[in-house]
Amino acid sequence: MSGRVLIVGPFPPPVHGFSAMTEALALHLTDFAEVRRVDTSADATGLARHLLQAVNYLRAAAVILAHRFCGHRVVSIGCNGGLGLIYTAALVGVARLSGLRVVLHHHSYGYIDASSRVMALICRLGGTPLRHVFLAPSMRAAFAARYGAGQDGSVVANAIFVPPWPPQAPVARRLSVGLLSNLAPEKGLTDFLETAALVRAEGLEVDMVLAGPAPHLADAEVIDRSVADGFVIAHGPLYGSEKKEFFQSLDLFLFPTRYRYEAQPTVIYEAFAAGVPVIAFDRGAIRDQVGDCLAVLPRDADFAAAAVVQIRRLLALDPDERAALRARARARHADETVQGAAALSQLFAGDVT
Repeated sequence: MSGRVLIVGPFPPPVHGFSAMTEALALHLTDFAEVRRVDTSADATGLARHLLQAVNYLRAAAVILAHRFCGHRVVSIGCNGGLGLIYTAALVGVARLSGLRVVLHHHSYGYIDASSRVMALICRLGGTPLRHVFLAPSMRAAFAARYGAGQDGSVVANAIFVPPWPPQAPVARRLSVGLLSNLAPEKGLTDFLETAALVRAEGLEVDMVLAGPAPHLADAEVIDRSVADGFVIAHGPLYGSEKKEFFQSLDLFLFPTRYRYEAQPTVIYEAFAAGVPVIAFDRGAIRDQVGDCLAVLPRDADFAAAAVVQIRRLLALDPDERAALRARARARHADETVQGAAALSQLFAGDVT
């Protein structure tokens, strides 16, 4: 290979959605390209965090210039949200002045749901050569409508970063409905517990299962009370094989997120990889993501009531119908993985061969 792809963005640690996706992108590109990472993570708080970020982005700018000086042609930049967009704008400007082709990966709806002068500046700095990468067709359309750019951008769903899991043999047991997230109201905790209460009130034979950390003491106490009252089962944080087993044990995954910057949650693709259908609120790219597997609800819907309707329908399905629904979820994950891999290969092929 005569070229190298420079990837600029946050890498773990710390582990969060953005850093995990940047690392996954780097690992995927190593299949057909030489990759160099530039980590912009700032694992600190307060003033120290801002100072560390500034230093990291100055270093990233220097590496971008050196990358072009060595004869390479492309840089991949993960786009920040909020005030971090200023750093992204600086890097895009440096890269374009040096003559590099810039691939800009969008992970946030913060500057799509509302206009950002900094994002408008990034589009001007990047010009026609700037290649945008979006999570879904709807994200691309919304961005293009707001900024008049990115209409021909690529779509690479987060499905590509979630490995497929082999189908499990069906097991005779109660229906299992789960949520895995950072357990807080904005990430679905309250709506899940309301669903569990309604399931119990209606006498449905269903296990309601929580997994994930509860960062705030008040939320942890609510979970503990719900467990003590028999409303839910709670596992705490799960990783690796334990997380895989959690998803494979489910019949339905609920994701009633109210997080304003939700984009395309990886946990939904993890559910699909395990053959588990999903009910979620319509935020970010979730409507495109879930499709017909199973339901996306308006943000003002009564989530618990709507979820219980779907749970009743699942309970009424025979084993073959449940197997078909599982196969549909796995197929959705597989299709978007194939499409994303093809889009990434096309994006970078001309720069690394």
